[in-house]
Amino acid sequence: MKDSDLLPFATEFEFYPEGAGFDDREVFYFAVKVARRSNNLWAVLWLNQCWNHVTQDWEYEPRDRSKKFLAECRLPFDEAVRIARCMPDTLTVNGKTWADFKTIHALQERQAHVDS
Repeated sequence: MKDSDLLPFATEFEFYPEGAGFDDREVFYFAVKVARRSNNLWAVLWLNQCWNHVTQDWEYEPRDRSKKFLAECRLPFDEAVRIARCMPDTLTVNGKTWADFKTIHALQERQAHVDS
């Protein structure tokens, strides 16, 4: 079996902000996932929240999911991926974007180098 043959068996994809690497310390907070929730429907997830495509906002994913929740928070694969790919660069954690975190980290490293 070739690697490309495995794609139909994938159940989750994770997207990172532009320029982020898997080993970046804060990347976890900005990672957006697309996870299979049924045969043809996927959820866009960030931390403990699910993207509601009707309200265009993040919503807590309850244990007992109503029909309304499922209708608003489940998407076809292509649409879920399109949404998830653009999200990581727009998210804010404690009021800061990924770019803000990287800038702050670079300044701290520069200051540490100057101080040593």
